[in-house]
Amino acid sequence: MSVVALGPYDFPPRDQVKNFHGNILVNFCWDRHVLISSPFAVALPPTMTLREAIMTRIAPSIAFHPDAAKIDWNTAQWEKDHQPWQPDLDKSLAENKVGHKDYLVFATPELKGLNNAGL
Repeated sequence: MSVVALGPYDFPPRDQVKNFHGNILVNFCWDRHVLISSPFAVALPPTMTLREAIMTRIAPSIAFHPDAAKIDWNTAQWEKDHQPWQPDLDKSLAENKVGHKDYLVFATPELKGLNNAGL
């Protein structure tokens, strides 16, 4: 979001990678499941595998959704920064070229959301 400052705006952003103690911020979004109303950011070490990130950070964060337990992560469809993307779940975030503040969207076409309504 743009900022129009009324005066000098002379300081570095606080969300720079150097401020996350070796971690990177990664934004995740579950497509067509708006019960989770917005993407969510997770601080992750770049050496963590995508599968480990999913199982330890992402899956627990969306576990309240009735469809969450049905996700087949091996067949999920992915986008990275709005482009189709085929990650290797067993490679690290760095090896998958996931960087600080990247935006990852996963889609599960076989799951239509709460009551098949995209919720």
